[in-house]
Amino acid sequence: MQCHHCRAENPAQFSYCAECGLPLFLAVLKEISEPGGGASGATGAIRSHHIFANGATIGRHHDNTVILHDPLLSRFHARLDYQNGRFYIQDLSSSNGVFVNDAKVRRREINDFDRLMLGETLLLFRAPQSGAIGIANPQRPFTDPLLHTQEEFLAAVKGMSQRAKSAALSNEVLEIAARFAIKITRAERAVIFLYDDHHKLQPAVYHNVTPSDVHHDQFEVSRSALAEAENTGEMVIREECLTDPRYKLNQSIQALQLNTIICLPLKSSHPIEALTLPEAKTGKPADESMMFGVLYLDSRRVLKGLPQHRRTMLQVLADQAALTIANALLQKEMREKYQLNKQIGAAKAMQQRLFPPPSFYHARFEMAYHYAPAQQIGGDYLAFLPLSESRFLFAIGDVVGKGLPAGLVVMTVHGGLYSEISHHTDLLPLVRNLDRLIYEYAQGKVFVTFFAGVLDAGTMQLEYTRAGHHPPLLYCPDGAEWRELSTAGMPLGLNPNIKRAVETITLQSGDLLMLYTDGITEARDSAKKQFGKKGLKEVLSSWLASSDQKKPPLTELVNAVFGRVQHFIDYKPLEDDTTLMAVVVK
Repeated sequence: MQCHHCRAENPAQFSYCAECGLPLFLAVLKEISEPGGGASGATGAIRSHHIFANGATIGRHHDNTVILHDPLLSRFHARLDYQNGRFYIQDLSSSNGVFVNDAKVRRREINDFDRLMLGETLLLFRAPQSGAIGIANPQRPFTDPLLHTQEEFLAAVKGMSQRAKSAALSNEVLEIAARFAIKITRAERAVIFLYDDHHKLQPAVYHNVTPSDVHHDQFEVSRSALAEAENTGEMVIREECLTDPRYKLNQSIQALQLNTIICLPLKSSHPIEALTLPEAKTGKPADESMMFGVLYLDSRRVLKGLPQHRRTMLQVLADQAALTIANALLQKEMREKYQLNKQIGAAKAMQQRLFPPPSFYHARFEMAYHYAPAQQIGGDYLAFLPLSESRFLFAIGDVVGKGLPAGLVVMTVHGGLYSEISHHTDLLPLVRNLDRLIYEYAQGKVFVTFFAGVLDAGTMQLEYTRAGHHPPLLYCPDGAEWRELSTAGMPLGLNPNIKRAVETITLQSGDLLMLYTDGITEARDSAKKQFGKKGLKEVLSSWLASSDQKKPPLTELVNAVFGRVQHFIDYKPLEDDTTLMAVVVK
């Protein structure tokens, strides 16, 4: 291996020239994080991969130049090329892509301090010798103004990455960011502002500022620079402020005699659920790139510019601080969701116990049903209760809305129904008392469509009443016709003083009664067309035609209806709770 500086020949395994002591490699890839968000290296040291003039391949396979044990990497994931003094990264048709500074690329030139994300591994690309330093001008000594802090900086970033796994946001992480921001920029003061519950920026961490200063009423920073960083979401750099006429009337700049101000937004690089963010409390919409606060730096000295490599380091620092904040919020959200899911799971199990067995067989009739909630807890209600040896009550209902609130009303309906039949089994007073219970529970703000019937298996008389629910379909084979069991009636919970009616019919051999909720008939396909009663009748008619031949179980009918609805909506998730019950006379 020939040294690019003194042209001396060195053994292939050497990383540094034996003659002049300068590096033989052209660039270094430093692992800032391992898969899973952990820091690289078993002992805490940052793993480095030297890149030479012949480039390198990166992947999981042992034939790569740079081998990374990341399950999200392809066997041969990416390639680094060195051409005409420049480095390029090429995606080798990997499964999960190559990201440079959070942007997905196929092939792109990379520069000193660029961040490469391959799978779950974050790499920092360092090429201190490339271009004007060492390659184009081999006589210029190999120097870097930040070499003495480079390893310390990377160790700090790695430490922030480690602490990002913690569920709590620790000020220690932000203190690391503030301390190194001063080292990178040579500013005098650093303050990290975070949003409070009222979406106001408040100082959380500060460097070269005393706590008494921060909490003093007269504590001053350049609020206009903070506001500009907030509004633009970009780094703000103001230099030579005291001689710039734009800031002549700026009170804070003049009072503090500030010459340099730097503000860098701390924002997430990925969408965060709105419930975890301060905006959820203010009613403002959440952006995909959400801001958590601002890193503020200032100095009375005139700083001689901020080179690009220092800006990049500052951006890495801010990104890592924002990642830690986002992770703390997501960890909090996960804990809350875990507890909520446990409670919802218990409520779901309790609600499932409210429903009867999926089928019932009697000498005179058969019953089967199918129930599918759109969410874990549904707002549909279904009951099948024996009132005596020969009398059976069945009911179906639909609470306005869905999810947990609707599920609570369902449990109220169920409890009220059981309480009523323990005192009497007359249908009309039962429904009236249930109506009053729901009205008193929901104060007229929630209503329930409801249908209830009592079947006497001895006489096959069906007594029924309807409260705003879809009329059940009744098929009579004698006339080969469909009819609807429709009676006037307002939904339960709106007006407990409304008059209600009960009707009676006699069921004949072969009659089929189908009760359903609007999750069946109002299911929509991609063209927004509804499944409708027509689609329901088609499935029922097909089953009736086949039942003349082989008499399949009634459970096949309710499953066939639900399967046809799923096919109709192209197996997309249900938008509404879906319930149907079938009763057939033998």
